[in-house]
Amino acid sequence: MRRLILIALLLSGCTSFDPISFLSGLRVVTMIGAPPELAPGQSATVTAVLPPDSALDGGAIDYAWAYCTMPPVAGAGETVSDDCITHETAPYLIPLPSGAPTTMVTMPKVTPLALGLPDGTGGFYLPVRLRVSAAGQTLTSVYRLRLNLDQPPNQNPVIDGVFQVGPGAPDAGGDSDGGAPGLMPLVENMPIEVHAGDVITLRATTTAASHETYLQPSGSSASNLTFTPTVEQPGYDWYATAGEFDIDTTGDDRPDTKLTFDKHLPPSGATVDVYVVALDHRGGTAVAHRTLLFR
Repeated sequence: MRRLILIALLLSGCTSFDPISFLSGLRVVTMIGAPPELAPGQSATVTAVLPPDSALDGGAIDYAWAYCTMPPVAGAGETVSDDCITHETAPYLIPLPSGAPTTMVTMPKVTPLALGLPDGTGGFYLPVRLRVSAAGQTLTSVYRLRLNLDQPPNQNPVIDGVFQVGPGAPDAGGDSDGGAPGLMPLVENMPIEVHAGDVITLRATTTAASHETYLQPSGSSASNLTFTPTVEQPGYDWYATAGEFDIDTTGDDRPDTKLTFDKHLPPSGATVDVYVVALDHRGGTAVAHRTLLFR
C-alpha cells in the first residue's frame, strides 16, 4: 500500500537490500495533507514525517517543495509522471514555500483529466513533490493530493490505538482504551523494554469515523457507469529503526505484525522508533509514533 502513496527515489545512488520498513539514514516515513482532498482554489498543508536521525550527521535538512501539473502517460502504469520526479525545474513544476517539513498547497484550477486518468475510486490527484537533502544525500518523495469533484471530501483517518498484542486478544479491532484482553496500549514517551531476540506483536486501530463511505465507480464507459457505496478499510504500514517485521502492511484481514529483534540492533540503552502509517482508499493518511527501549 505504501508504494501507491509515497515514491522514494534518488537516494544518493546507494543500493540497499533492507526492507522498506527499516528506517535508516535519510528517509521520509510519509506525508500528510490536511485536508487530503480539495476543490480548486482551496488550500491544504502538506507535512513530511522524518525519523529523528534523518539528518545523518546531525546537520541541517534542506526541504524543497513543488507541485507538478504534468499528468502520467496513459497506459504506462504510472501514478505520477516520471517527469515530475526526475526534472529539477520545468514549467509544469510549480515551486511551493520551502525550507521546512511543512508547506502550503493551493489546488490549481484544473480539469480532472488534466491530472491524468482516475484511480479505482474515481479520484484525480495533484502530485506534490518534496526533495530533502542532508549530508550529501538527496531523497525525492511525492504525495498525491486528491481533487474534490463536488462530493463529500475525504478526511484523514485517525489512529486511536497502537498495541502490543498478547494471548487472548480479539482477532481484529479491539478496545482503543486497551480494555480488551491481550491488548496493551503503547503510549508515546513511555517505552517498553525490548532485548536481542525478542519478538513483539503489534496492532493499530483507527476510529469508527475513519471508515468513511464513498461512491466507488465501476463500468467500462460513461454510458454504463454505476456507483456502489463502499466503506473504506484503512490499512497500516509499519516502520522501525531496529529489528524486522514479518509483514510490513497490516489490515482487517491480517491485523497484526511481529517485530523481531534479530537484525539492525542498536547499542544497549538506545531508543527504537516505531511508526505506523494508516492509509485509506482515497489518499487519506495518519501516522503514530511510539518508542521502545533496547537493552
